[in-house]
Amino acid sequence: VPPTPEARVRARLAAVFGRLAPSPATAALAWKERLSFLRDVKHWSQMVLIAALVMVYLLSIQRLPLDTPELKSLVCFLNIGVAGFVLASLGLRFTFPAVSLEGRSYWFVRAAPVEPARLMRQKVLFTLPPTLLVGTALVAASNHLLGADRFTSLLTLTTIWLSAFTLTVMGVGFGALFPRFNVENIHQVESSAGGFVYMACALGTMGMTLAAEAWPVKMHFDGRLGRPDSWDWRAAAASAAMLACVHAAACTVPWFLGRRNLEAYEG
Repeated sequence: VPPTPEARVRARLAAVFGRLAPSPATAALAWKERLSFLRDVKHWSQMVLIAALVMVYLLSIQRLPLDTPELKSLVCFLNIGVAGFVLASLGLRFTFPAVSLEGRSYWFVRAAPVEPARLMRQKVLFTLPPTLLVGTALVAASNHLLGADRFTSLLTLTTIWLSAFTLTVMGVGFGALFPRFNVENIHQVESSAGGFVYMACALGTMGMTLAAEAWPVKMHFDGRLGRPDSWDWRAAAASAAMLACVHAAACTVPWFLGRRNLEAYEG
């Protein structure tokens, strides 16, 4: 049997990084995830729908009646909230059900030398790239179409990358905390109580992200409008600390609770 593409990539990484390279079990899990995704035709139709919605959104934002550069940059900053909502919705459809989609085959994975934490990490690694791609496309294209200034462009791109990672880890964590391996329809997973908890926490995280960054953005626009001494670096540091605490808690708490639940899960 010829080696899988994942196994070949793992072998090349092992030749370069040695013990730091992914394990054979990780390569096998990646191969399983790829085959499972490609064989489900529902995913392809949903990806086409997502691409169409992104195009409609970008065409709509281009036609907003915005007169000044400052107003355009402000809309680009607020666009983080819209992009975060889109990523949370994608997470509810793809990331949150990822653990439950193992179905009854979950016990085959548990019978192998694969601990729940490794399975969860594989889910994150598989769902993070498309989440990053969609978030980057929304924010970067919006910034380009509206002509956002450099500070706003860098801030929004950095924020959406951080948010994509946080929402992905949160989705896998909550999916492990509320697994439903016996359902036959994925929509039963999405509409469960766990799905509601995930969406509420995801939207709360994005709201707190905007709140944490609102003060530095205000200082930035004060400077653009010519107000002297517009920047208070202590306030900026406090905003950065708040942002770090929000995303650290949003990642670690669901992840820890989900991993502990999977380790104790007996069906």
